[in-house]
Amino acid sequence: MATADVLMVQAGLAASTRALYLRIIDRMTRESGNPVAWFASQVRAGRSTGTLMPLRGACKYALMATGVDEFDADRALAKPKGKAVVVRDALSEAQLTRYNAAVERLAEPYRTLLLLLPLTGLRISEACALRALDVMRYQEDWTLRVLGKGGKTRNVPLPQAAKTLLSVFIIRENPSGALFEGARGPVSAQSARAALHSVLTGELSHVVPHQLRHTYATRLTERGGDLRHVQALLGHESINTTARYTHPTAARLRNTAKLLDDK
Repeated sequence: MATADVLMVQAGLAASTRALYLRIIDRMTRESGNPVAWFASQVRAGRSTGTLMPLRGACKYALMATGVDEFDADRALAKPKGKAVVVRDALSEAQLTRYNAAVERLAEPYRTLLLLLPLTGLRISEACALRALDVMRYQEDWTLRVLGKGGKTRNVPLPQAAKTLLSVFIIRENPSGALFEGARGPVSAQSARAALHSVLTGELSHVVPHQLRHTYATRLTERGGDLRHVQALLGHESINTTARYTHPTAARLRNTAKLLDDK
């Protein structure tokens, strides 16, 4: 009988997702041993839907590893109707300027990695997983080949600021293998978060890397980017997820309301 990890590999789950699910399964086994009952207890605890989703996914694979059919495993688990996910606000232009100034103080490769996030919308895990050969250059067109959730690959065209950033980094660092490699090997998402928190202060002290993904999406839509195109750039399966990541500014809301003013 296939293990949960083998089933996840067969389903095409990313290595980071598999690692998360295996940690959840280990916790579930220690606390209960019954995926259905344990997940139901997590739902009753009033956790957010965003927290419950990976717990449910892990429990589904734990059930399937015992021989339960995927359809029956899905049907056996409670629906993750928890509290609404709290979406952190995107950074304003002024905050983004201060963010960039703070990150400039970091040593490489953290400086380039963290400056790249608001220019590409990559998840921190996706950025850390980039290889040198994932920077695809054809004359003036530069694209990042990104391995996203579920093992799905997408291409993210780079704006000029990102091209300039990477061209200088590649020439200076001459990376081979992993694009962002430190003294002990490829940079991890955990170490990148720690580096970020070491330089952010004041109102930016609670900024997390995922907010830069929100910032990327918001900046694109506020400049007239089509939501479907932003969806493809972010690698979202559902446009509803993309819409949740975009935050219209107060100024834009005021301008929209003024459309009803008499001309």
